[in-house]
Amino acid sequence: MDPVSQFKFACPICGQHLQARSEEAGHTTECPTCFKKLTVPQAPANGGGNLIIAAALAESSRRVAVPPSSPQTPVGAPKGGSRGLRIILIVTFLAVLAVIAGLVFLWPGAAVDSPSDGGMVQRWTTRFDELQLLETPVVGRLNGWSFEANRQIWRGTQLILRQEGGSPAGLRLELTFPLAGGELVPGKTWKLRTKDPPLTAPVRMLWKDERGDNQSLVFPSDYLLWVRFDAVSKKKVTGRIHLCLSDPEHSWVAGRFEADVKTVVK
Repeated sequence: MDPVSQFKFACPICGQHLQARSEEAGHTTECPTCFKKLTVPQAPANGGGNLIIAAALAESSRRVAVPPSSPQTPVGAPKGGSRGLRIILIVTFLAVLAVIAGLVFLWPGAAVDSPSDGGMVQRWTTRFDELQLLETPVVGRLNGWSFEANRQIWRGTQLILRQEGGSPAGLRLELTFPLAGGELVPGKTWKLRTKDPPLTAPVRMLWKDERGDNQSLVFPSDYLLWVRFDAVSKKKVTGRIHLCLSDPEHSWVAGRFEADVKTVVK
C-alpha cells in the first residue's frame, strides 16, 4: 500500500484503529473487533500527522428499537389484532352454519317437525305422481303436531297408527279397509283419492285434550291414500303408507309399518 495515500482512523464504538487508502473514503468496511459496519472517513489533509480520525457508523448498522408496548402487526394481519381475527372466525362459523341449515332445509324429507318446513311441504300433496314414499317408520304431522307411529296395530280390517308418549295424549289414526271376508292379500296396493269411493269407514284422527276429553276429526272421503301390504301373518301385517288429509293443517303420515295383529286394542 502506498504510504502517502494511507491513513488511519478509529472505530467510534470500540476504538480499534483501522487503515485505509484515501480513495476508499465513503466506502463501507467492518471493524475487526466489534464487527460494526463503518463508513471510511475522508483522509486528513497532508497525511494528518499523528491525528487519528473517527469513522462513522454505516447506515446499514443503525437499527431502530421498537418499544415493547408497541408490537408490530404482522404483514397481512387484520387491523385490530386478535379482536379482528376473532370477528373473522365468528363470521366464517356463522356462514358455515347457514350453508348447513340450507342443505338440511332443501334435502327431500329432511325435516318434518315444523308445519312450515320443507318436509311438510314435500310430503303433503293431492297427486299420486308427487308422492315421495318414505323407507323410515311411519312419521308425519297431524293437526299441526309432530307424529311418530311408535305403536302400529292391525285389528280385523283396520289399521291403527298410534303415538304413545308425547303431546297430545292418545294421538292416533284409524283406517278401515273394504276387505271381502276380512281377507288381506299380500302385495296389494290401495290408491284412493277424493273422487274415488271412500274406505268402508271414514279416516279418523283421535286425541285427548288438556282436560283428558276425547277429541276427533273425521274425513269421510277428502284424502289421498296410498297403501301397499307387503307381508301378512297371524302376528304381523307389514307394508308402506302415504296419507294426506284435507284439514287446514295439511296433515299427513308416511313410512313403513309393522302392525301387530290384535283382536282388542286397549
